[in-house]
Amino acid sequence: MRIKCSSIDEFVSCLKQLKVTEAIFGNSVRVSRSERERDTISSHIIIQASAIVLMGDQGAEYLLESGEDCGLDFKDSGGKYDGSQKYEFLRNKINDICVERKWEILPGVIDI
Repeated sequence: MRIKCSSIDEFVSCLKQLKVTEAIFGNSVRVSRSERERDTISSHIIIQASAIVLMGDQGAEYLLESGEDCGLDFKDSGGKYDGSQKYEFLRNKINDICVERKWEILPGVIDI
């Protein structure tokens, strides 16, 4: 089964709602940063996050995932990096729950 969250905030909210009997496979959440070129001077910055949730009392598991466009970075002399700043802000939200639950953040995305 796959649960796709519409935002990183929703992804973090789902992680926070996990019961004691549920765990994250490998005690890790995968987070990836990618760029999609818009034109010669700007790129969309995208964050993706995923984790496999193990439902201990039911013996089931599911993939929890989300992706979000963080905005644009401009590579010209003005160099605005709004996309990278939002990426860091959202990654820190994921990091906060991972630190609280003693989970590790690893690079990459889980795909099944």
